[in-house]
Amino acid sequence: MFVLNDNKPIWVRDNEHGFLLGKITDIGSDNITVQLKENRKTLIVPYDSAFQAEEYEKDVDDNCALMYLNEATLLHNVRRRYKKDLIYTYVANILIAINPYKELT
Repeated sequence: MFVLNDNKPIWVRDNEHGFLLGKITDIGSDNITVQLKENRKTLIVPYDSAFQAEEYEKDVDDNCALMYLNEATLLHNVRRRYKKDLIYTYVANILIAINPYKELT
């Protein structure tokens, strides 16, 4: 579990995209209300579907350097690096390689 504050950036599970970034707008006894960053839509999600978020623009070559290491931040970091043609990312001494389906320069 983690500390919850209003306006805190947070990842929420999504069936289509994996995770979506938003900010907490309300904290209930069983659920969190989140306003999504991309389309400003509001979602009500259970606590177990919410994950702490790093700075959105942050990417690191070793996922262990992330402040909050969870499914959402790991996938976001790998996705950001892939878009920059940085296909190799570590988790400690384990190398993750993403096939770019193209030649890299």
